[in-house]
Amino acid sequence: MAAATPLIVLTILLIIAAKTYMGDVPFIVISGGGRAGSGLFYSPGYAAASVFIIIFSMSVLLPVFDLIAQVHGWKIFWKACAIANKQILQSVLLAVAVALLTTTLAFFLAYWINRGRNLPTTLVEYACYVLFSLPATVTGIALILLWNRPETNFIYGRPAIVVIAHIMRFLPFALVICIAGLSGIDRKLEEVYLLAGKDGLRRLKDIILPPAKSSIWVSLAVCFILSLGEVGATLLVVPPGMETLPVRIYSLMHYGANKIVASLGLFLVALSLLCGVTLTLAWRRKWNLR
Repeated sequence: MAAATPLIVLTILLIIAAKTYMGDVPFIVISGGGRAGSGLFYSPGYAAASVFIIIFSMSVLLPVFDLIAQVHGWKIFWKACAIANKQILQSVLLAVAVALLTTTLAFFLAYWINRGRNLPTTLVEYACYVLFSLPATVTGIALILLWNRPETNFIYGRPAIVVIAHIMRFLPFALVICIAGLSGIDRKLEEVYLLAGKDGLRRLKDIILPPAKSSIWVSLAVCFILSLGEVGATLLVVPPGMETLPVRIYSLMHYGANKIVASLGLFLVALSLLCGVTLTLAWRRKWNLR
């Protein structure tokens, strides 16, 4: 864990520098959609797009095509899915739980940070961003040191410890997204609701949630996809009787089951891609999800 200290210190310094330079401007901006302009076809944009396409092809497309080539037909693919059906179900349920819990926590933290903007909220925001710098193995070791004791075995020996590990890993992503979604809400509208005697739930439903709807769905999708493929921290803290799909793939790699590994890896890619396509279609419909 001491080896990760320079990385943590560097991350803190970069966060302080970024926040000092940007102020309260969010790191990202999420809108309901829009059309791309023609700036891509100018030479700088075209060059950047070309570099992106090359990197994307080498890091994503080629490995996926290699997985497809190793599967050798749908029969092997479905056989692998049948072998790992329990791990697939556990991974999906875990990803759904992590996405819901992480997004909910990030949403209320983002609202508190956006409305507070004082020393406590700044410290909490920085602490969440520092989680960016923690490698998965360091997160897993920290959770082992904290929870692996008789008094807390009711958490450490259950799937809850895996959920906690995933929340620690992906909370910064959800927080950045939710802060961006909540930054455009006018406080005066909330003050009008307060003066009108409306309760907190009505204010949340009518004022806060509508403009933040897109960021909530993006956060859910991002956390789901990231949780679905997490293996570093999960491998260290997973309790007996539980095995996620990435951990199963990691275990099979040591037995030379290349076709099974390729099939399960391809299934994991397809599931993540399905989530991304669903998010894109929802985005194009301007988030009219009811």
